[in-house]
Amino acid sequence: MRSPSFIYSLVMLEGLTEAIPFVNPTLIFSFVAIFTAGGYLGEVFTKLHSVLIAAASAIIALILVTLLNVFVLIPLSNAEESLVYKESDLRGRIGTVITGIPVDGYGEVMIENISGRISKPQSVLQNQKYLMEKKY
Repeated sequence: MRSPSFIYSLVMLEGLTEAIPFVNPTLIFSFVAIFTAGGYLGEVFTKLHSVLIAAASAIIALILVTLLNVFVLIPLSNAEESLVYKESDLRGRIGTVITGIPVDGYGEVMIENISGRISKPQSVLQNQKYLMEKKY
């Protein structure tokens, strides 16, 4: 069993990532990947000193990770969740029955939305009998 101090440190790390945006694991791992790849390529293909290669690789990694953060991660975090829907959003919408719904069972209804099609299980309400609508 994990000690309470370990769990407390994990909670603190989670709060740290909220407070300081550059502690994002995506940014840290991408920096390490770009830095090490640049260092490896610099050692293999150039005859420069290792410290100079490490400095150049760190600068290039810092620039690329900053571009990744500014142009990909920040817009993704601010993007509107257009694919998310609530059950209340579907009330009153007209759908197409794609699997026939028996009186005492379940079928399937497809509702077309701006972001795509939503397929939901459906049952009969108030003893009505639904037939499968076919589109050709």
